[in-house]
Amino acid sequence: MIDAIAQFGMLLLVLLTGVEMDWASAKRVRRTALFSSLAGIILPFSCGFLLGEFLPEAMLPHPAQRLLTALFLAAALSISSVKIVAMVTMEIDSGRRDIGQIILASAILDDTIGWVMIAFIGGLVSKGAREVVDLSSTVLGTTLFLTLSFTVGRRVVAFVIRWANDHLRIEMPVITAIIVLMCAMALLTDHLGVHTMLGAFVVGLLIGQSPILAQHIKEQLHGLVVAFFAPIFFAVAGLSINLAILRNGSLIELALGLILTASFGKLVGCYLGGRLGGLNGREAIALALGMNARGSTEVIVASLGLSLGVLSQDLFTLIGVSLPNRKNHTLKNYLKTESSYKMLLLR
Repeated sequence: MIDAIAQFGMLLLVLLTGVEMDWASAKRVRRTALFSSLAGIILPFSCGFLLGEFLPEAMLPHPAQRLLTALFLAAALSISSVKIVAMVTMEIDSGRRDIGQIILASAILDDTIGWVMIAFIGGLVSKGAREVVDLSSTVLGTTLFLTLSFTVGRRVVAFVIRWANDHLRIEMPVITAIIVLMCAMALLTDHLGVHTMLGAFVVGLLIGQSPILAQHIKEQLHGLVVAFFAPIFFAVAGLSINLAILRNGSLIELALGLILTASFGKLVGCYLGGRLGGLNGREAIALALGMNARGSTEVIVASLGLSLGVLSQDLFTLIGVSLPNRKNHTLKNYLKTESSYKMLLLR
């Protein structure tokens, strides 16, 4: 029962991630954000895949399925945490500056692409087979799902929220409608062959863009998730971490390798993407440092990999104790440009 609540909490956390994304800011700097996001995904994905291919067999849950483990590890290392970026941007009052908006927009695109990849790989793992016919139908179905969601789906979600608010005579009618929508979309994506989290994430994006969603409703949803479901999810995830494995020196080296691989791929990729997007050298460095954040996102991804059987207990522990806890302290007071603004401290 606790595990079921934790899994439901994971869906709600992904839903909340989508709700809190600010696509209006992303549109204003979309060109630079697109370059930095794509480069910041491609390079760490490639590094993570190579790391997965060279992992010792003892670290693999199923050595015969090394490819699936490598793909999932690559996707996990390439995703950022938009929550941390958004929170710190607001804390140091950089959200209205151009570089702050670029970093936040890049994180939004990074998260969106990353969750789609992870959901697709998760669906591939769940099928247990990789026939071309199944794969092509999943790709086509997912493409159609995303297209309809961001066209017709916008109106449907807005209508459901408005109808629930006007007609339902229960406590928190809009929150109830949001949870029902999340469950329905999660079941739909599961039927399409991708993971349920894609449905939850897309619903979150659509809800966040709904013009009739009041701020107090967002606060109610945030309170529900953070106060009850999130603690259970992270507690269950913590129970799966076995710190005793760190007595092994070789595993400590592997943990450092995970940190270096993820950091190198994200820093270099985002720097190159920023330069291609028109940023100068110092702005590109700030962008790269700002995007090198994992936070709670990595715990969610690692927990999913463990539940799907593509990450072993030891590999899950290494991800859990290394990537989520990197705080990027080097960013503090790093960049002071002509306008004298401070860049992001990711913590």
